[in-house]
Amino acid sequence: MKMSGSKTRSKPTNAFPPWKGGGSAPIQTAPNESKCLTLRDAMSQSLGVLIYFPDGKSPEESPCDVATLSPRWSAMCSEIISSHGPVFRYNMGGTLAHFDVEMAGPIGRLLIHKIRCIDFWVRRAVNAQAQAVIDHFTDFFRRACESSGSSPDAKAFAPLRRLDHANALILFDYCNPAIGEDDKAAMAQLAVHLANAYLAYCENVA
Repeated sequence: MKMSGSKTRSKPTNAFPPWKGGGSAPIQTAPNESKCLTLRDAMSQSLGVLIYFPDGKSPEESPCDVATLSPRWSAMCSEIISSHGPVFRYNMGGTLAHFDVEMAGPIGRLLIHKIRCIDFWVRRAVNAQAQAVIDHFTDFFRRACESSGSSPDAKAFAPLRRLDHANALILFDYCNPAIGEDDKAAMAQLAVHLANAYLAYCENVA
């Protein structure tokens, strides 16, 4: 999965609503075009990926073929979830000691140096929680936009309604200019691999 520069995001991020999983204080910064997350590769429909931003506009969309994921990262994420269960806080350690992961079932947060980088939601295609995950994200996104003095675009939620029976990963990129491109790319990879590991975990315990 490659990373590239994103489209311009003009709405300011002033503050974000609290998240029950804990984490750092709300980021108060303006989105920066070069710091926003974008996925560009055209892949198969194994996992739908939607990336939302603080400006409230329609998300970036990119399908992901899980067969292309890194075996090393996949094994690492599977081990984390297998060892700690689906609810945990985990520091990646070693050269990634500045990366922290928080998960509460299908909802997660990734932090760099304790700064919020990406929040994510994993929607299982055939599961009673599927709509609840969408509803949780929708509520979060509305409140995030309201806190920044904007409101979601009328078309922003349309991609969610098109998910139908697909597994999906929904990302919210905080667009923090303090986070470097390499770290952002690594966090994007981590989110996708964690989502895939979580889906596999749920299948195994079902």
